[in-house]
Amino acid sequence: MRRARWPFIAYLAVISVMVLPLVLAGLAVLPADTRPDLYVLAVPLARGNDPMALLAFIGGFSAATAMVVAETIALSTMATNDLLAPLLLRRQTDGGEGDLGRRLLRVRRVIIAAIVAAALWYGTSIGDELSLASIGLIAFAGVAQFAPALIATVGWGFADTRAARGGLIGGVVVWAYCLLMPSVLGGFGASLAKASGGLLDPDALMRVALGSPLVNGTVWSLGVNIALMAGLHLYAARRRVFGGGTACWITSRPLAS
Repeated sequence: MRRARWPFIAYLAVISVMVLPLVLAGLAVLPADTRPDLYVLAVPLARGNDPMALLAFIGGFSAATAMVVAETIALSTMATNDLLAPLLLRRQTDGGEGDLGRRLLRVRRVIIAAIVAAALWYGTSIGDELSLASIGLIAFAGVAQFAPALIATVGWGFADTRAARGGLIGGVVVWAYCLLMPSVLGGFGASLAKASGGLLDPDALMRVALGSPLVNGTVWSLGVNIALMAGLHLYAARRRVFGGGTACWITSRPLAS
């Protein structure tokens, strides 16, 4: 690991540096309305270098295929091992480990098909309005919903699973409302804003706009996540205090009086 550290950093640096001349060439020779996602194909096509464009397309297609395969398998494995395996283990009464393994394999195949179908539906629903970078930022905002519980657990020994679960669910709901649904349904935000008098506008909830739609959705979803997690934790601690004993603020476990 120690020997591989610097070659890996150098690899990332070289890959990142290669983006700069491509962007500069795209800005210099391509029309202003060209999508930056297509610079790698548009630049050689604009210069009449069809073989280079074909080579770039083959490289991008193979990289995209590898990413889809790797991420789909990773997501299906996470869903099977962390969500479904505990439920199946609780209900396992007979058949042994072999039967459970075959059942998990069938479930994983179904999850893989569901993930690919959901990704295909999302890709066809958004059209050409969103760039690849915008889609990635929306996804990062969704993954960020795990941060409050993770930081609280690692940094302060937070162990209130119900509060963490409630905060995560609330944050994901707000993220889907403010960022995911507007990206799929073009008139989603405008119709809701008009119907609610601006209170339920995804870009300005409660008529409070916090910067761009991405920043607004991220701040609101993380704010609801943290508020719910803290509120549910305080509520549980309050019930334990009035029920007897002294509640531990950090671990949510009652201590002896």
